[in-house]
Amino acid sequence: MNKIFILFTIGCLIVIRFTYAQSTNYELDQLILNQVDSGKFNGVVLVADQNRIIFQKAYGFASIEKQEPNLITTKFRIGSLTKQFTSMLIMQLVEQEKISLEGQIRNYLPELNLDSKATIEQILHHTSGIQDYTEVEIGCNIDKQMSDTPKEFAKCFQKLQSDFEPGKEWSYSNTNYFLLGILIEKISKTTFEKALKENILDPLQMNNTGYLNKNSENFAQGYTKIDNQLLETDIADIAIAYSAGGMYSSIVDLYKWHKALLTDQLLKKENLDKIFAQNKTVDPSFYGFGWFVDHHWQFKDYRTFHEGGIDGFSACIDRYLDNGICIIVLSNFEFTESRVDLTDPIAKILFESKK
Repeated sequence: MNKIFILFTIGCLIVIRFTYAQSTNYELDQLILNQVDSGKFNGVVLVADQNRIIFQKAYGFASIEKQEPNLITTKFRIGSLTKQFTSMLIMQLVEQEKISLEGQIRNYLPELNLDSKATIEQILHHTSGIQDYTEVEIGCNIDKQMSDTPKEFAKCFQKLQSDFEPGKEWSYSNTNYFLLGILIEKISKTTFEKALKENILDPLQMNNTGYLNKNSENFAQGYTKIDNQLLETDIADIAIAYSAGGMYSSIVDLYKWHKALLTDQLLKKENLDKIFAQNKTVDPSFYGFGWFVDHHWQFKDYRTFHEGGIDGFSACIDRYLDNGICIIVLSNFEFTESRVDLTDPIAKILFESKK
């Protein structure tokens, strides 16, 4: 009799779990379809709960003109999500004792004649004070400079001013992570692309992720909107983003990345913890190394996250580590509001289902 009762109980639990999963998936799908139907989203979404994928789906087209559908393996530009890979490469060099977080960037790259006294740690934290080259006039012919090398382009950074003394304030600057890419190339004696592939992508078998591969197969066409008209974007000058935003990936690969960050596969725990440690020397203190870090005010969960936006594309990854939740959104609509319209509402559905 007890055996029958146990089997009955197990059966009931399986049915309840299956029903819960179906209900949650339906709610997630409807949320995303509302964004698709309103013309705000075109792309792919992956959701994991308790470190297990519960939802992954592609919406719309990789190429509207060719009517090629998006797939969960479709490659998208990820913009500033690149920074978390750059910070990992830097911390691997720190772990190998090839560079120091306390070392000044100008001492490592004297050939650039940088005026800033910012340390590597301050550059990782965006507390260097160095102006963002994408936001100010740097007096260089970008197309000409980028036809050479990133280091040649970075010589233009001599003209950038410091908005504040290093370590005194926080200001997001793409220049910081561009300089880190040049440092990686110099210390590793290879290109940023090869360092990325050898030290992160190949070990994790992230085969749909890379840097600046314009001719790659299964690549989404990016779109922007001008005067309410959908237009294709050109990626010819994508090299200007470099190690601050020049990568592409897929949701499948980014989930591999998420899982690897839960282990010491790429970096010892003590150094991995530094990546996700808030900077306590300035206010606001919510930025680690290539990641925003906070304790979500509504869901009361430790969160690491970042958004990325680049011509024709938007991207977002949110990781709620206390509950093993990971939400990844990639879109080939530049104007998609990933956080407001998707990742935050998706998180709300997941957390409310746990009540």
